[in-house]
Amino acid sequence: MQVVPRLSGDVFSIEGRNLFARADYALNERWSGYAGINLRRGEVVASTRREPEIFAYSSAVTQDPAFGEDYIAYKLAGETRSVLAGASWAVNPHASLNFGVTRAITYATGGIDYRSTQFNALFLYSH
Repeated sequence: MQVVPRLSGDVFSIEGRNLFARADYALNERWSGYAGINLRRGEVVASTRREPEIFAYSSAVTQDPAFGEDYIAYKLAGETRSVLAGASWAVNPHASLNFGVTRAITYATGGIDYRSTQFNALFLYSH
């Protein structure tokens, strides 16, 4: 839905290109680790309360009711650089405990930057 007359409302159709590398290493029979890097150039989608400054840099804007009536989703061009690392522990022949961290920084049009850190843990079991 278009909310700004000169901007598209098609926020969630995005394009981008990724370049990534990842290395895994088996430390012993039960432990393995990994590290990686990722570079993505393309469109970025985010949500915020209505701010006229965002409209100046966005290529698309629409309502984002997931966060509230006064929120908008917007799309702009950006570059995201990520690093990740993690490990896996084989608890037994049928299960593993996996954990990792990803740090990403996005540099977007107009000096609008985003930083995020994601921690994850996962228990896998197969019978």
